[in-house]
Amino acid sequence: QHYFSRSMLSSLKLAPGVTIPTSNRHADYLRVIESIPWTDSPTIFGLPANADVAVQKRAATAVQTNLRALGVEKHGAAAAFDREKWGQSLSPILSLWQKLVAACEKVRTAKPRIDPKSAPVN
Repeated sequence: QHYFSRSMLSSLKLAPGVTIPTSNRHADYLRVIESIPWTDSPTIFGLPANADVAVQKRAATAVQTNLRALGVEKHGAAAAFDREKWGQSLSPILSLWQKLVAACEKVRTAKPRIDPKSAPVN
């Protein structure tokens, strides 16, 4: 009812900081789209500001698990961490990422849109 109501359309306020333009100019809509945050704040969905902590913890655990898996031999036996092997394993991914970033002007020039005060880690 909150998002699909007459008051939503009459106020032209889609979310905090996102207002629907009253004009029919393409540039106005592009400006609104470019101003939308890169991440969804839980408050947009009526949730407490810290509601995404569980999601962030799960993602961090998945990253840790994947990083640990890089240090395990193919046969499953735990091995000493070998920085050189690890670097060789990651090399293709990192070089591809660098090529993608170099080819995309928007990624290279984008400024972080995270407010330092709301960052999960300070």
